[in-house]
Amino acid sequence: MLTVAVSGNGYVSPSVGTHTYDEGTVVTLTATPAAGWLFDHWSGSVSGSTNPTSVTMTGDRSVTAHFVQTAPPGSKYRLRIGVRGEGSTSPGVGLHLVESGSVVTVTATPEEGWVFSHWSGDVSGSATTVAVTINSDTSMIAHFSTSGTVPEQCTELGYTCAGRGWHLLSLPGLICLPCREDSFGPLCCSLRDDVSTRRVDTYSSSGARWLVDPCFAKDYYPGMGFAVWSDDRQGIDARLENPDGPVEIDVAVAWTLIGSPFNYPIALQDVEVARGSLRRTLEGAIAAGWIGEYGFQHDVESGYQAFLLSEGVLEPWWAYWFRILEECTFIIPARQSDEQPKVFVPIEQLQQDGVELPPAVPPPVE
Repeated sequence: MLTVAVSGNGYVSPSVGTHTYDEGTVVTLTATPAAGWLFDHWSGSVSGSTNPTSVTMTGDRSVTAHFVQTAPPGSKYRLRIGVRGEGSTSPGVGLHLVESGSVVTVTATPEEGWVFSHWSGDVSGSATTVAVTINSDTSMIAHFSTSGTVPEQCTELGYTCAGRGWHLLSLPGLICLPCREDSFGPLCCSLRDDVSTRRVDTYSSSGARWLVDPCFAKDYYPGMGFAVWSDDRQGIDARLENPDGPVEIDVAVAWTLIGSPFNYPIALQDVEVARGSLRRTLEGAIAAGWIGEYGFQHDVESGYQAFLLSEGVLEPWWAYWFRILEECTFIIPARQSDEQPKVFVPIEQLQQDGVELPPAVPPPVE
């Protein structure tokens, strides 16, 4: 059974009360504030402020949608405080209405076995206590880590999705703590402070279909591609570090999205493909019949573009389609390359030649 409740003034779908679903059903939860109120966060079996969100019925579940009153225009601003990892803040997590010009002292306190790492959002730095002057709506997130320290090589890297549409992306590096150990999956943890995970799709090679909201997908790996929907310009960031050696990506017979697992470009000529004890360059893998002849990238303005695998680079943040014909392993070296132009082939020519094109991007988000 799913029990739905409301705190404050607002509406939820499914409605307040108790609902019965088959085991394994994924139920979408939507919160709609009443006039003069706004949605703040979920509690119970679902947490965070993503709206809509979802809950998987693997047992009885209880969810509460929390709404808070909006400030009168010009008199107060909203201070939103969030947490990544295990810890608390004072004032607590959630939305606070603060008089314009007020100075709010915020303190982060880790749970046992965790340490405070840093602030992100509109506040930065690693001091556990910060004084924040509220002159506009402000958002801040306290990050906690189990490692005791944050590796110096971990860096907050960002990318801007320019233009309305689906952007095929890959995080350029290893996801750092605490998102690396997030129970809902590291990819979701890295993205959900910037974009609703309902606007993030991953591609299931085994099912040959797009999967909406990857929060419950625990199989993230460096170099994994995914799609992000942007209404116009959408900035995203993640705390990442470069792997200290080559990255191996096992791929099955299907279309697969792969990007650079490093924050620098990788020459296509340096990428190898292994099958058993045999290793080939991309061109050698094509000749052996392991992979398709072309790679594909996607741009919201131009759509799909095909390129030869003999020249060019895997650029950080971009994900590329590869057609896998035999189960094999991509080996991407930790070797930075100068920018090299790709050799593009007209899609129309490939269609005339009967070349299989990659899966279409998901439908537009309305």
